[in-house]
Amino acid sequence: MTIAEFRSDHWRPRAINCIGIVELAGYRLKLYAIVQGDGALNMHRFAGWEDLVCGALPQPATDSLRPGLGFIIMHQAQVGDYLVFGWWDNGNELPVRLFVSPPVVARFRGPNERESFCIWDIDVMVHERDAFVRATRAAGIDADAYLADRLHAPGDIPMNG
Repeated sequence: MTIAEFRSDHWRPRAINCIGIVELAGYRLKLYAIVQGDGALNMHRFAGWEDLVCGALPQPATDSLRPGLGFIIMHQAQVGDYLVFGWWDNGNELPVRLFVSPPVVARFRGPNERESFCIWDIDVMVHERDAFVRATRAAGIDADAYLADRLHAPGDIPMNG
């Protein structure tokens, strides 16, 4: 494969917006949307996302090393949809889970050997790492400061459904 075989639209910047905070299974999670192209985030394509996230989050949500904080990324792309989420654990670790859905199927599954989060999801992860570090205090994590520290890349993402 030559570099010419890569599609240029994979590299075009994508709007990234934090669209709110959700509370699931005792966790408070920033909810991000990433959409490839100019379309709206179609929530119908992410049907059942809450169950996937709740089923993967360890319990209890909070303990001495787990602050019950993290993030979710709904990434709507031309090649399919990605649900990526992570939570802070063991004091300084970020367990991450990924589910994928083929285009317009709205049925998520675990990734195969060639699927992973993409470079645009990593933008969110880098920001979230930095936000977690900024919110860390000698006495622990300032949860409100962490939740208020949100990434917004250029562009608005309208939502449908």
